[in-house]
Amino acid sequence: MKAAQRGYTPVPGIALPSAPDPRINLAQPFDYARSRSLTGLTRAEYDLSNNVTMFGAIGGNEFRYDKREDPGATILNTSADALGTSRFQTGKSEAFSGEAGVRARFDTGPIGHEVVVSGSAQNRTDWLGQTNYGTYLTNIYSPALLATAGAPVSTFPEGKSGFLGLRSVGVADTLTTMGGMLQLIVGARQQQVIANSYAPVSGLETTHYDQNATSPSIALVVRPIKQLSFYANYIEGLSPGPTPPSGAVNTNAVFAPFKTRQVEVGTKLDLGGFGASLAAFQISQPSGVIDPITKIYSLDGQQRNRGIELNTFGEVAPGVRVLGGVTWLDARLTQTQGHLYDGNHAIGAPGLQGNLGVEWDTPFVPGLTATARAIYTSRAYVSADNTQSVPDWATFDIGARYATTLAGRPTTFRAQLTNLFDKHYWIGNPTGYVISGMPRTLWLSMTVDF
Repeated sequence: MKAAQRGYTPVPGIALPSAPDPRINLAQPFDYARSRSLTGLTRAEYDLSNNVTMFGAIGGNEFRYDKREDPGATILNTSADALGTSRFQTGKSEAFSGEAGVRARFDTGPIGHEVVVSGSAQNRTDWLGQTNYGTYLTNIYSPALLATAGAPVSTFPEGKSGFLGLRSVGVADTLTTMGGMLQLIVGARQQQVIANSYAPVSGLETTHYDQNATSPSIALVVRPIKQLSFYANYIEGLSPGPTPPSGAVNTNAVFAPFKTRQVEVGTKLDLGGFGASLAAFQISQPSGVIDPITKIYSLDGQQRNRGIELNTFGEVAPGVRVLGGVTWLDARLTQTQGHLYDGNHAIGAPGLQGNLGVEWDTPFVPGLTATARAIYTSRAYVSADNTQSVPDWATFDIGARYATTLAGRPTTFRAQLTNLFDKHYWIGNPTGYVISGMPRTLWLSMTVDF
């Protein structure tokens, strides 16, 4: 990639300027990013009998990159003046993972069981080298273009920056009865998360976490009729601490593992030509943000997400199909330092999101389908004190696809025009960034089956 730009962070206390024309690129002409990835994996299963299967898998990945970029300019005032910088990074990661287990099916009276016992492990080691350059003044509406990044102000060579180890042993039983009309899933996992970070140059270990947890899960599905189901589930999990985004100065920081909890209840209807789902959920996770001045990513309390999601799909008339959904989200900050922001809206979490898509198989040209889509996102806050926010926005897309046969091969041509009215808008990001939305864009593609 050449000249890939990051988002922006406003300094505290200012009203966010209007979103710029997204065709304006604050990245410098010399900015670039290169990466390459190599993955190998294999999986095997062996049936000990008709009802008992052993399985195993192993894989590895190496990812290497080098890049020079502005990690994200800081907006200084309502006139859209900004402070930019440049940073060069090189690094790699090496990951290896494996899994093994056994799956068995059997009955106990009227109840059918599918029991799975499995274990898994993953190791990932990261390396990072970095050079930082000085700051310069720019403007998001009229960016300053530099000939070079200037003289380095700090640097450290590539070296080991982090290690992540995941271990898990779990068992789950899916109990089915009444011809599949009632299903209960119960399970538990013993998890271990090991996370280390290392100092640049010296390579000495700076942080070390080694935590264990037993994580239960349970789910219930009830089908009063074949086309309708009701479900509820609860699950816990021990997860690695969040990784700072690339715009942070402490990109190699390692945070403590955390225990997530998720509760969901819902219903699904599938009538073949029409379907819908409705769900209510609650998820807890750590809350992290980038300081707009220091660019240091840090955690502050938790983010509790409560929401209701409605989705629907189906053919409303011959050749006319709709697909859409709406999500109401109440994302709040809890357990913040000193309880200063407890109860505030979480950063980058809009309260309402909706989309509606329509497809029409045209009767006058066989194989030609016209498409249209509308997307709406409500206001989102970009500061923990909820004094700064990005306004709501809506975009519209139109397109078409044409399915035919060329030289005996099934072929599909697609064209889509996104952001039809070229709306300029901000997108709020959970780390505190604001990102310029994509401009009107024409996408063309062709696929051939052979």
